[in-house]
Parts: sequence; structure tokens; C-alpha cells
Amino acid sequence: MKRAYSFLTILILLCGLSILFSCKQTKNGSASQSKIQETKSFSAEITMKNEKVKKIDNLERVFVSHATFSQIRTDVPTRIDIVRYNIPVGNGIYGVAVPFEIIKSVTFEEKEEINSYTEATVTLGNNIIVKGSSWGVFKGKTDLGKTEINMENIKEIVFKQPPGEKYSDPSFGDYQAKLYTIDNQVKELSGAALAKELVNENGCYLDAYEQTDILTYQIEDEATYEISWEEIDAIVHDNPRIRISVGGYYEDPFRLITKDGKNLTVTCPPWLSVPQNVRGLMDFGNEYKLLATVTLYDRSFKKLEFR
Repeated sequence: MKRAYSFLTILILLCGLSILFSCKQTKNGSASQSKIQETKSFSAEITMKNEKVKKIDNLERVFVSHATFSQIRTDVPTRIDIVRYNIPVGNGIYGVAVPFEIIKSVTFEEKEEINSYTEATVTLGNNIIVKGSSWGVFKGKTDLGKTEINMENIKEIVFKQPPGEKYSDPSFGDYQAKLYTIDNQVKELSGAALAKELVNENGCYLDAYEQTDILTYQIEDEATYEISWEEIDAIVHDNPRIRISVGGYYEDPFRLITKDGKNLTVTCPPWLSVPQNVRGLMDFGNEYKLLATVTLYDRSFKKLEFR
């Protein structure tokens, strides 16, 4: 009994020291910053806007997410550095994150719309072009040491590794959808579901989504309601338009058509706790399937059919 009691006492003391150390770290401010990172290795040749060429190893894209809530918790990060091995591309209709492993090259150009933005033109391994706004900073290692390059200073990135012949993101859900775009294209979405963007308790975006089957919508001057995926026939925008540099607005209304024939004019509630997107796998040729994110209130598409 005496030996067991001594072991328990030591265990309790160790736990106590661990808690004290954790509290001390929080008080010193280390909880104000966090990092989300994968582990991969890519090499590329980067041509700068001034035509200088840099060979870079351990290439990664980094972006920072800051707190967006007005009330801040001191024990939760207020800044998150997110490391990714992809190029995000948003064309005003949907957004995809193109992984480095299927990219031949990407060029960047500054554009001016309502706001200025960087346009990326990504050439995939099957020579399909994916074009749209992009963001982030590239980091890596050169012969001069570690480097950090702003996207707007880059003219072109050519990857050294040959692109993969086949690639698919994991399915996001169990449903199907059909997207009718403003430029009269029809895009099939498989493995789809409603998606809620995740943030921490200070409102830092985590570059991640949570799957759900329930859409929350509101009718002006009335109330909020919930409806399941299986009950929705389609979401329709009567006056679609594309704004690449500025996304949609929560208050932009759309028509929610139900399977039982209701035709409702609704909006998305301006809450981060409810889904505002649909995510599903979209084909880019026969070789690649990428998760595409469609924002419901963004009037950049004509119709989204739920199946």
C-alpha cells in the first residue's frame, strides 16, 4: 500500500506541475499564436516580376488567420499561421485548392476590379487551366538561405516534380449536386454536403469545414428556419453576377425551392455557426477530382440543384 500511495502522489505532483506550466505559458502570451501545418517537400523554379530566377526547395504556401470576434479569450490563439501545399483559386463561382502535386506551372498577375487582387493561372498535369483569385506567401529554402516571397512579386512558378497522373480529394459528403454557372456551364458535384466553415473561439479561420445535412435560412421580417438536404430541390439566383475580388453578401437574397413545391425568397443568417456553402468533388478532366466550394448567398451562379 505504501508503494502504491507514493506512486499516486508522484503522479498527482507531475500533473500539477504540467498544469502550472501550461498556465504560465498562457500568461506569457504563447497561446496567442498557433500553427496548422502538413509535412511535404516540393521544389520549384520561381521567376520574379523583375525577371530574376530563384530555385527553391521545401516550397510551401503560408497565410495568416487573425481573430475576428470582438471579445477575445486570452487562452485561445488570436493568430494562426496555416501552412499548405496548394494554390487556392477562386473564379467568383466556386473555389478550389489545387495541390502542388498535380501542378505543372502557375503564373500570377495583378488585377483591378472593385478591389485589386492577384490572379493565378494554374496549368494542371493534364494541361487543363484553372484561373482565379489567389492569396498567400511562399516560403522555402534557396542557396542564399530561407526565403519568404509575396505572391504579388512572382511572375511564374514551375514545379520540378512531374505532376501526378491521378488525384482525388476525399469526398466531403454523401450527396450529389449540379451547378449551373453564369457562363452557361454545368458542373457536377459528387460526394457533396452542406459545409460550415470552422473558426476557433476567437474567430480565427482554420481553413477547414464541417459537414452537415441541415441548412439554416431566414425570411425577412419573419423568422429563421431549418431544412434538410433531402427536402431541397434547388437554390436559384435570378440576377446572377460575378465579382471575383469581392464575394457575396449575407443579405443577398436567393430563391429556395423545396421538393414539395415551395418557392421561398430567403437569405443566409450572418452567423459563423451555420452552413453557408456546399462542397463537393468536381472533375478537372478524367484525371483529377478537386473539392469545390460554392457559397450559397454569392450570386455568381444561376442554379444549384440538390440530389
